[in-house]
Amino acid sequence: MSSHTFVAFARPRTVIVVALLALFALVAGCGGDEQQGSTVDVDATFMDVAPADTADASAPPLDTATPDTRVDEDTTAADTGPPCEGCAFAPCEGNGDCDSGFCLDGPAGLECAKTCSESCPSGYACRGIADASGDPTFVCVYEHITYCDPCRIDADCELGLGGKTGARCVDDGLGQGAFCGTRCEGGSCPEGATCEAVAFGDETLELCRPTAGECDCSARAVERGASTDCSVDNALGVCDGVRACGPEGLSACDAATPAEEICDGVDNDCDGVTDEGFEQVGAPCDGDDEDHCADGTWACGEDGGLVCDDDAESRVELCNGLDDDCDTEVDEGFEDKLKPCDGDDDDLCPDGQLVCSLDGTGLVCNDDGASQIELCNSLDDDCDGDTDEGYDGLFEACDGADADQCPDGVVVCSPDRLSTVCTDDGFARVELCNDVDDDCDGDTDEDFPTKGQACDSTADSDLCADGHWVCADNALVCDDAGPSLVEDCNGVDDDCDGKTDLDDPDLVAPLNPVQSGACAGTRQTCGGSGWEPGYPAGYLGAETPDGAYFDDNCDGLDGDVAHALFVATGGSDNASCTLSSPCQHINWAIGKTSAAKRQIYVQAGTYDEVVLVDREVHLFGGFDGDWVRRPYSEAGHKVVIRGAKYAPDGQYLTVRARSATASLNDLVLEGASPGASERSAGRGLSSYVIHAVSANLTLRRVEVLAGDGASGAAGAAGQG
Repeated sequence: MSSHTFVAFARPRTVIVVALLALFALVAGCGGDEQQGSTVDVDATFMDVAPADTADASAPPLDTATPDTRVDEDTTAADTGPPCEGCAFAPCEGNGDCDSGFCLDGPAGLECAKTCSESCPSGYACRGIADASGDPTFVCVYEHITYCDPCRIDADCELGLGGKTGARCVDDGLGQGAFCGTRCEGGSCPEGATCEAVAFGDETLELCRPTAGECDCSARAVERGASTDCSVDNALGVCDGVRACGPEGLSACDAATPAEEICDGVDNDCDGVTDEGFEQVGAPCDGDDEDHCADGTWACGEDGGLVCDDDAESRVELCNGLDDDCDTEVDEGFEDKLKPCDGDDDDLCPDGQLVCSLDGTGLVCNDDGASQIELCNSLDDDCDGDTDEGYDGLFEACDGADADQCPDGVVVCSPDRLSTVCTDDGFARVELCNDVDDDCDGDTDEDFPTKGQACDSTADSDLCADGHWVCADNALVCDDAGPSLVEDCNGVDDDCDGKTDLDDPDLVAPLNPVQSGACAGTRQTCGGSGWEPGYPAGYLGAETPDGAYFDDNCDGLDGDVAHALFVATGGSDNASCTLSSPCQHINWAIGKTSAAKRQIYVQAGTYDEVVLVDREVHLFGGFDGDWVRRPYSEAGHKVVIRGAKYAPDGQYLTVRARSATASLNDLVLEGASPGASERSAGRGLSSYVIHAVSANLTLRRVEVLAGDGASGAAGAAGQG
């Protein structure tokens, strides 16, 4: 289709062909590809300027009943350098160093107080303090002197001069102690503190509390050794302790850690009771001596357990019919008492009994019978625990007077019971090939010398000696039962036929890893380093889908996966429009084309949109759900693009091409139909399937279905 021409496919009253030189459009006052307007971001800086502080020119009344008038306005003068000596807020060591006559604690230590002739700075309050004559002088007192001091009661947090400040002793709730929180009406708090609402019963106060972490000790708190109560608790109990400010800062809680109660005279679990569970202390006990007599008492040991202090001499059980060691047993240790025993004769037969010796320390046998001798008769004649001892080898296997060396007989007692004989009277054994020493000579299969040597079976097709001669059914056989070795491309004679790699006609090349399209059935080639891919020319090269519907470059589909964008009705518009993550709309994919990717592959389905072609792009349909490309006449391969009303032109379009070179392939383009009475300036709207201006547009295998145009307005009645 040549430049400066547009073709309209419609089904109105007439078919219109118009030659145009150019069309221009202004969209919201902006031009350029895909620009929908612009937004200018301006960074603005806002300054919150508070109204200027107005000082209270009147001095506070000298009312000692209500001296703690608070002035929250910050009237601190601009910093022009350190204050003059003796001036307000200048460092001091005593009242005589200050023009006001008062050297008080300030945020950084002792400082000269400022009188209340003017308003006090933020964090200070006007308070009356008696001078040397007893008259009150109103000066600015720093309200947060006790902030974060360890405390036990609210009184620990007061300044001790000029009335109460309202500071409170606040428990941290974690057992780590309580610390002063100073009042912060007006939002004034020391550095590192935040004004927080703290509940005290039904009352809620705003107090200065640490922004993060816990309180540090001030120099004042260290000097005074301020302290607070703390505790350590666990599942075993709660132990109380103290934390105090010292040269190293706030100490850790010195409370003991509740522990399981042991016997040590200490309340280990801090429950107010000592050594509970060890009520046996003081009771009689038997120590670690050998007797069972309770000669000691229970006491606490060094390991926290009970120990018995029985250090009396152990009592020894004697053979005397008494329980000497208090274990409720009589003559234990002499368990053989009254058992049968053998005396000093030559046999070991128990012809007597064991009885207590005269001194009670042992047993003696009262056997005085005659000795007995051992015979070969399976009896223990001399009562020594052994039967037929002296007759070695009895009942063991033995070899008789035959030709083999196999012990086929058994040693038994002779008829006179005074010696032994062998019962082997069988035939001699011969050696067979069976992995057994048949003739019992210490050698196995010695009559078959080739056993174990390599061999090649005729059952496989190779010539490799992969087996060994082994015994089977008392004869030698070759056990080469493995699969036949085949020739491979590796510089080795794999099948042992004397030929290697390409010299061996038995060498069979494997298929190439990629078997798609033109690569189907192709095989690898044998090279110097082994098997190498043997792909045809054009493998993974550039490919444009055509009417052959064939994968020429073996990349898995008819086309060029690496240089194309993908669209599917089930996709989602994204930045890449890849095969694995296709986009949903054709126009979106057109907007993502580049010099490297101008082809767009569209999966089968219906796309309701006006395709806007404003650059070089090539659309290809015919792809099914598995991205297999076939003619759209086949089921599952049809791509239908249905147009709609394109607002900027005020007409119904399916494809709108402007100043671009493009192609449409394997598509069904369906015109959209306006309403029957839809008109513009009295003329019925038309339906254009393809509307091209200054465009070079190529259509291949495209079906065009015209839409219906709308009827125009009725004309005036004619003359009669």
